[in-house]
Amino acid sequence: MAWPSEAGSVARHRRRSVAARPTLRPRSSFQRSTFFYTAQEVATYSQVREGLLTVVTVTGTLTGDDVRYHWYIDGVHVAMTTLAEYAIALEPLEQAVLVVIETDNPDFDFVAEAPTGHPARRTISWTRSTDSTTAYYVVEQEKDSAAWVEIGRLAQNDEWSFRLLTPRLDDLASYQWRIVPYDAADNAGTASAGGLDIQAGWNVEPILRTPDAPNFTAKLNTDTTVTLDSV
Repeated sequence: MAWPSEAGSVARHRRRSVAARPTLRPRSSFQRSTFFYTAQEVATYSQVREGLLTVVTVTGTLTGDDVRYHWYIDGVHVAMTTLAEYAIALEPLEQAVLVVIETDNPDFDFVAEAPTGHPARRTISWTRSTDSTTAYYVVEQEKDSAAWVEIGRLAQNDEWSFRLLTPRLDDLASYQWRIVPYDAADNAGTASAGGLDIQAGWNVEPILRTPDAPNFTAKLNTDTTVTLDSV
């Protein structure tokens, strides 16, 4: 089965861990102010678990009808709301880092101001096969050079491109993905080489979900306070 030249590319999708009880880690040091507008991270969060949904409410400091809340999960912008509340779908024991930026700037650049993310999943994307006999696609995943395993399948339709979200990926493991087209008789065609952000060839994707802890020094002061300094 034939693939167009751009087929088999795998697009990076940043998405980190929000759990049965998500880890909320605001970057309180972030703030952008101009003469007219302010953008800053919200430091106060509350959450309620409702089935597979975690409803998060934030309490900011900006007021007025023009205030917008930009919601990031593991560094990925997932929503902009006028309400200080957002529901996140989470599997049991799934975890994520949530950052919310409040701003009264209608031209806030949510891409440039995105926090750093360490996603637990990837979004696999590919372009349709040009073979008219293609009936469906099987997406396969390889971990640490072990056997290929199926992680999903999608039926052929009129769409030009397809996307599939991977299962949760293990920290410090390396993965590859490939897309195999099948005809209606379940005969496999030629697998499309998959790799993140590339057009051809195989690409190993190392997963980093727990970044190194920051280096710092601690000093006990005479008044019993502690001073922390970055190294």
